[in-house]
Amino acid sequence: MTLEFAGPRGYRMPVSFGPIPGPRWAPEGGYRAVDADQRQTIVWADFAAARDQIAALLPVGFEPAAEPDLHVEIKNMTGIGWLGGRGYSVATLTTGVRRTVDDGHPADGRFKLILWENHADPIITGRDELGYPKVYGEIPEIQDDGSTARASVAWDGFTFLALELRNLAAGGAAAPSGPSYHVKYVPRTGVEGGHDLVQTILTPPGQGPREIVERRGGTASLTITPGTFEQLPTLVGIVDTLAGLTLGPCLGAGLVRTAGTTDLRDQLVVTEA
Repeated sequence: MTLEFAGPRGYRMPVSFGPIPGPRWAPEGGYRAVDADQRQTIVWADFAAARDQIAALLPVGFEPAAEPDLHVEIKNMTGIGWLGGRGYSVATLTTGVRRTVDDGHPADGRFKLILWENHADPIITGRDELGYPKVYGEIPEIQDDGSTARASVAWDGFTFLALELRNLAAGGAAAPSGPSYHVKYVPRTGVEGGHDLVQTILTPPGQGPREIVERRGGTASLTITPGTFEQLPTLVGIVDTLAGLTLGPCLGAGLVRTAGTTDLRDQLVVTEA
């Protein structure tokens, strides 16, 4: 018998061994149930940004929001069912955008610039299945003493992003939310500069945590340290570009603890080239 693809199943490389379980696919085949046991500790901060610098990061079809911003979110997750109860961490950078294409999809939303994660499996599944712009980074546990919280991202020991929240107190505003967009890009093998796929993908509202357990608000500072090729051989262009952004005042910041989550299955392809 030769290899056959039969769905709905979670096929990813290496395909010779059949479907591979993941955040959306159960070991026995078919879709996974929503993970009610997952817990998340999230720190976030939003900063005013320069319109021309944000515009340079956006693909065709998008322009910066009326008040351009850079939003940083770092979260530690535990109790993840598809990883056998293990956890991992993610750092996400987004910016507010307006779509310049009128096709019935939301005009205002967020654009995912990059996600760092500290575990290979969610990077692979998230890039292959969702098209999220994920790369590897070292993300330690968030340090929280009640009024101050600190989080960071590094690569091979070089810390290039550090977020500090201060004056945390119960309550506070919620982080920017709503529909979000990202671009999925798949290069073509054997063709220099070619691609198999370029898709603009919409993540509808309502994805992510199900229950807010605790919320504290405060203010924040962000430090992005440029590196050298030797320090960040694959990330230097990304980090140095971010380090060159001119950021304004903190527009809001907070720490949130949540319970339960969706599996981000409800992605919509809105354009394809």
